[in-house]
Amino acid sequence: MDTSTALKCLIQLEKIKTVILCCQQCGQQWETLPPHERKGAERLLHILVAQIDREVGLARHYDPQGQWAEVGKALDMAAVMISSGVAQEVSFHLSKALKILMSCAEKAARVLHRDGLL
Repeated sequence: MDTSTALKCLIQLEKIKTVILCCQQCGQQWETLPPHERKGAERLLHILVAQIDREVGLARHYDPQGQWAEVGKALDMAAVMISSGVAQEVSFHLSKALKILMSCAEKAARVLHRDGLL
């Protein structure tokens, strides 16, 4: 991975991390909502998971060697949990995706460190 690619990857992964953390918070708050508000929260969670998937697609473009299939599986499971009415379980699957993404970020950070930019 070259310096430019590593920088793009790291920036993209930071954006993804932000959306994942937001989505996890929403999933945790889902249980506290009255039943009539949960459908709206589920819709928002689906939108956020779709956004994460699109951002992962861009990161995949920068780093085709990454573990993107595993991230995709975790995102799919998060979407299933939302659709099944157990949005509070989203956090587990997003944490799994986040762990994989952080190993990709670590790889990019090593390249930037090697080149004296980090």
